[in-house]
Amino acid sequence: MSNWIEQLENVELVIQTGDGKKWSPLWKEAKRSKVYNTSAYDFIRVSGTFVYRGLPQGSQYDITLIFQGETHLQTADQFNKSADDPRFWTITHPFWGEIKVQPMTIEEDKSSLNSTIFKVRIWETISTKYPLQRQLANDRVAEMQGLTNEMVALSFASQIPKLDPSIRTTLANTVKGVDIVASKAIKSSSDFAIFKSNVAKAQRLIDDVLQAPIDVMRAIISVINYPVLVVGSIKDRLNVAKELAIRLESILLKKPTKTTLIIYECAGSSLVSAQANAAMTPNDSDYKIRTDVVFAMDAVRIGYENYLEILDNNQASRSDDFDGFTPDDDTSRHLNDAISESLANIYEYSFGAKQERAIFLEEDSNPILLTHRFYGLDGEDENLTFFINSNSLSLPELFQIKKGRRILYYV
Repeated sequence: MSNWIEQLENVELVIQTGDGKKWSPLWKEAKRSKVYNTSAYDFIRVSGTFVYRGLPQGSQYDITLIFQGETHLQTADQFNKSADDPRFWTITHPFWGEIKVQPMTIEEDKSSLNSTIFKVRIWETISTKYPLQRQLANDRVAEMQGLTNEMVALSFASQIPKLDPSIRTTLANTVKGVDIVASKAIKSSSDFAIFKSNVAKAQRLIDDVLQAPIDVMRAIISVINYPVLVVGSIKDRLNVAKELAIRLESILLKKPTKTTLIIYECAGSSLVSAQANAAMTPNDSDYKIRTDVVFAMDAVRIGYENYLEILDNNQASRSDDFDGFTPDDDTSRHLNDAISESLANIYEYSFGAKQERAIFLEEDSNPILLTHRFYGLDGEDENLTFFINSNSLSLPELFQIKKGRRILYYV
């Protein structure tokens, strides 16, 4: 078996881009990360958690590529063009062997006089082309969200069969907190009117002593879910969900009791399941770039993990402690199914998304020239707007962008 020194000496780094061309630049940095597909199961009469670990997701790698020599500028430009081909790369690496990958981001640096440096993040992919049954997956996640919400309402009614004044106050404060966050985020007047109608209904049911707890919780779920499913882009929706999660924690976990923890579990699980559904219902403008796909996957995963951590930190130490809080098994199972289905399918959107690229300006420029350079100009100025927003240009930069400024573009 060869040692690492022999591997470095005998195995050359070779990158075959999607167009079939091969490149052998110098390289440094060899970082690899891996995430496993996992599911967690809790049982009422068993202490601890059973964690099922499935197969790993594709590994992600960070690598720095260096083109040197008198023709490094021309070679770098040719590599840039080849990298635009949407087909996967095949890389032979001294440490990793042969891997098939898709580039997520490519940052180009020509500040050195005798070399061009590319910092590349790549994601290992499978080459088999599976049917992209997105609509079926979207429908499954939406159905799972509905099942989770119904389990939430049933769980609430079984654990709190009667709403005393203090519980009604807590529920009213929860709805009020959601209203404050969501009202700032919802821009459409028609969506805002529907949301306010949902809020009014929930408040009316909370105040009505004749209403069944299950109907009260269903109304509260509608208030929590609605903004996450209608606000702007997927990124906007997931950011609203994050703000709502923080608000729910501040209302219900300040001085946690068994009752407030039951309410938090109900509100939190409905919110997290709405995130999973929101990430699977993109608008036409969503998932255009691969980093947006990664953002959505991370937001859904982190939101779910934070929710589970809070439940874990506050549950009773013994499963037969009837005065302590124990998460509802049916709610947990249905929520886990929704999250797993969502994360398994969001990744597919990356196949049609664009790569993020970056350069450092070699001379002063302006948004119009750079938009024309990277995208071309259009009659509606959509490309210009996209360029300005994706680079977060300041007001002075709308007129002049200085030399050395890092510019993002997508191919």
